[in-house]
Amino acid sequence: MQLLKDYLTKDHKECDSLFAKLENKIHSKEIETAKKDFEEFYQRTIRHFLLEEDILFPEFEAMTGETMGPTQVMRMEHSDMRYQLEELKNIFEKKEISKDLVQEIKNILESLLFILQQHNLKEEQILYNMMENLFDADKKKQLLEKIQKI
Repeated sequence: MQLLKDYLTKDHKECDSLFAKLENKIHSKEIETAKKDFEEFYQRTIRHFLLEEDILFPEFEAMTGETMGPTQVMRMEHSDMRYQLEELKNIFEKKEISKDLVQEIKNILESLLFILQQHNLKEEQILYNMMENLFDADKKKQLLEKIQKI
């Protein structure tokens, strides 16, 4: 049986790959292609946040009784990243993207990358392991099936 941790870590890696693709397009000045790449990265990242916030975190909190611990920190970081994603979305929705806006995109991507790397490391090294140890086999199977449908 696939572990929750493995599935979630794989999802992180896929989002990371989409991020790298987007970043490469921006640095290569392929702005129109970058718009499409951003949309894919945006959708996958928001999906990942939702499966954690709507499915995994509530289950973890119900089992531990802890709502102000690691899941709260992850939610706050998700909120910070959502804000940056929305800033990028607003820029990419513009008809014309000037050199100044390209620089702004680069700045946001740099900041977002830093947060993403730290965030993913905490989830992969701490939170996902806690979930693997906390949930029994049936609960893990149920949760994995649920998140794979999203």
